[in-house]
Amino acid sequence: MSTLSSTCPECGATFTPNLIETQPVGSANPDHTFVEGAEKFACPECGEWLEAQVRREIATGLASQIAPIAAIATIEAWDCRGCRFSPSGQQLAAQFGRQIQIFQRQGQQWRLTLTSPKREIYTLIGWLGEEMLVADDAIWDLTNDLIFWQDTQPMIFVKDTAFDPRQLLVLRGVAVEHRPHYKQILEAYQLSTNEEIRLEIGDLRNLNDHVVCWNVERGVSFCARPQVSRAAAKHDSNVIELWHYDSVTTSFQRSVATTLERGLIQQAWWQADGSLLAVAWYRDVGLVPYQSHAYGLVQLDGTTLEVLREQRWVGPQSVNSQLYFRQAAALPTGKILWHSNRISLLDADTWDVHETLNYQPTPRETVAFSPDGSSYAIGRPNDLIIVDRASHRAWSLRREREVHLNSRG
Repeated sequence: MSTLSSTCPECGATFTPNLIETQPVGSANPDHTFVEGAEKFACPECGEWLEAQVRREIATGLASQIAPIAAIATIEAWDCRGCRFSPSGQQLAAQFGRQIQIFQRQGQQWRLTLTSPKREIYTLIGWLGEEMLVADDAIWDLTNDLIFWQDTQPMIFVKDTAFDPRQLLVLRGVAVEHRPHYKQILEAYQLSTNEEIRLEIGDLRNLNDHVVCWNVERGVSFCARPQVSRAAAKHDSNVIELWHYDSVTTSFQRSVATTLERGLIQQAWWQADGSLLAVAWYRDVGLVPYQSHAYGLVQLDGTTLEVLREQRWVGPQSVNSQLYFRQAAALPTGKILWHSNRISLLDADTWDVHETLNYQPTPRETVAFSPDGSSYAIGRPNDLIIVDRASHRAWSLRREREVHLNSRG
């Protein structure tokens, strides 16, 4: 038994974990006197399954040191990689590893109604009405419980998938390995004729090193590729382009190409007025004390890609020493979800912080808001939590009961 304590990130309890004496397994120090490795144990207060780095003496196998703050242990079947509310807010789609599950609201609770076929991995993109889900490589018809399109190409990384039901047209932006680096590629699938076209539009250093954002109504895609300067961060830039899909000639045509001179684009979306909003990462910008990096917003003209507005620091001014950005999203309520060290809502017009929620997420968690803003979902490595904003009550889908939502700072 260890006499050292650790703190549960779920309920805040500090306790001595019940660690069984065992043969040490992990990475040994140079003198081979102890090893360190992640071990799992349960919180005696809330029962949550946790893990923490534990140091064990090789000679005795006894634990001599434990990380002071534990982490929530991953449960593979409940490792939520993303979730989306339906337009009505009455359904919730969640991505759990190899499957997508659909939950239906029933009062304050949620009930599992559908489970997709298993694939190697899904990336949930979003809803089309209440009856259809779009993933990175599949479209799922919920009414008939069937996947009527899916792609089985190996070794690709999908950034965006869009579907035009009027033309039965699937449009995608992907990265494909092309040694020694990767290629940014646009794809179009005409489902009525089974015709497929692909066009390489640029080189990438990494699979995730690009942004693609489709506007189905206009048949146009915003594409961004980073140009990282090795000499100085102030020379970081992005190649930004607009590509149109011509259904008559079944071809992609580039209409605009330019360079965003500062910052590296992380995410982008089309706005109702036809402009684009992009999240950019700025290296070595001293806008906030003790922060050398910043995340901001850039508004671009949706026809010319002219920079209409730029703000290199967005979100709460008070942050931890280690800044991370997780996601941003436009909400139907007129706010912008800003998920970094905290979950905040920005005013869509001013980009000022409208509200910062009490809950402080971990870097591995994802967040989605219901369309009316009355609730939000937190996707964790071991659960999916639904929070009612009015009452601040949280419901666990895995445990099927109410849970305490610790603010963790």
